[in-house]
Amino acid sequence: MSVGMSMTIVITLIADYFNGQERQKFVGIQIAFMSLGGILFIGLGGVLADIGWRYPFLIYLFSLLVLPLSMMFLEEPELIQKRNDEAANIKAPSIIWMLFFNTMMMWIIFFLIPVQIPFHLKAIGIEKNALIGAAIAMSTAFSAISSFSYSKLKGRFSFLAIFSIGYLLMAVGFICISVSNSYTLVVIAMMLSGLGMGMMIPNTNMWVMKIAPPEIRGKEIGKLTTFWFLGQFLSPIIIFPVLSVLPLSSTFMVAAGLLLAISCTFLVFNFSKTGKLVAQ
Repeated sequence: MSVGMSMTIVITLIADYFNGQERQKFVGIQIAFMSLGGILFIGLGGVLADIGWRYPFLIYLFSLLVLPLSMMFLEEPELIQKRNDEAANIKAPSIIWMLFFNTMMMWIIFFLIPVQIPFHLKAIGIEKNALIGAAIAMSTAFSAISSFSYSKLKGRFSFLAIFSIGYLLMAVGFICISVSNSYTLVVIAMMLSGLGMGMMIPNTNMWVMKIAPPEIRGKEIGKLTTFWFLGQFLSPIIIFPVLSVLPLSSTFMVAAGLLLAISCTFLVFNFSKTGKLVAQ
C-alpha cells in the first residue's frame, strides 16, 4: 500500500513541478534512481541477510530519513478547482489504456529475469549466489544507464519508436538467454534487457503525464501504478503453466518471439498516420 501510494504521488508531482524538456529529463532521472536504489538496497539486504534473516527489514528505516526531507522541500502544487459535473466530463485520450496494458505486459515478461534467471544459471553450472546476484544486478544497472539517457533519446525518437527499440533490445536479450551456455552470454543478455526496460518505463510515464488532463492526472497515474504492479503479480501465475510444458530455455525463446512481435507492432504503428497523430 505504501509503495503504491508513494509511486503515484512521485510521478504526479513530477508532472506538476516540471514541463517540457525539464520534465522529460527528470522522468529519466527518477527511473534511474529507482534502479540505483534497487542495486544499493538489494545488495545491502544480501549483506544483512548473511548476519541474520531479520536484519534486511531494517532497511525500511531509511524512509525515516526521507520523510523530513520531503516535508521540508516538497511544495504542494496549485490545486485545480473543478465542479463535480465538470470532473465527470473530463477524460483522458483512449490511447492511455494502451499505455496501461503495455506497462502490464512489460512487467509480465521482464519479471522472467529476477524469478527464473537463478534457475537458468544453476542449470548451466553457475552455483555461486554472488555471481547470480551480480548478473541480475547488471540488468538493473544498465536500466539506470538507459533511463539517465532517456531525455536525449526522446529528443531523437517518438514515443512509439522508443517502445519499438526497447522491446527489440529485450527480445535480443531473451534470445541470448535461451541459447546461452556460459555466464558471459547471460550477463550480456542482462545488459540488453536492462537497456530496453530502462528506456520504456520513463517513456510510459512521460506519455501518460503528457496526455492526462491536469484535473485527473493523479487518478490516471494511479491507474498506471496499478497496472505496473498487476503485471508483476500476474507474471509468475502466467509463466508457471508455460514452464510446465516447455523447458526454461524454450520459455525464454517464446518470450523473445512475443517481444519481437510487439516491437514490430510498435514500429508499424509509428509509421502509420494514426501512430504519427497519437505520438505527437
